[in-house]
Amino acid sequence: MKVGILGSGIVGRTLSDGFLGQAHQVLVGTCDPKATDVIAWAKNTARRKVANYFEDSEFGELLVLSLLARVVEDVIRAPGLDNFRGKTLIDCRTS
Repeated sequence: MKVGILGSGIVGRTLSDGFLGQAHQVLVGTCDPKATDVIAWAKNTARRKVANYFEDSEFGELLVLSLLARVVEDVIRAPGLDNFRGKTLIDCRTS
């Protein structure tokens, strides 16, 4: 299954490793895919892939929100609601 995880913090990273461990294709969405820490983390495992929120929400058949609650609305609106239609969404928001 294609899993799009929106959020590259510790929760998103941990979830991505879990989904990868179950042989799913995973793309982690972040506001800055070129951030030094995100690139360093992604390079540790060849199967780790990072993108912006638009690419991530378009990619995933299953979408996982792993964001601070205060940014969820903006992150969903940025790529557009069409990228979320007909998909299963798991909400793991943090405060």
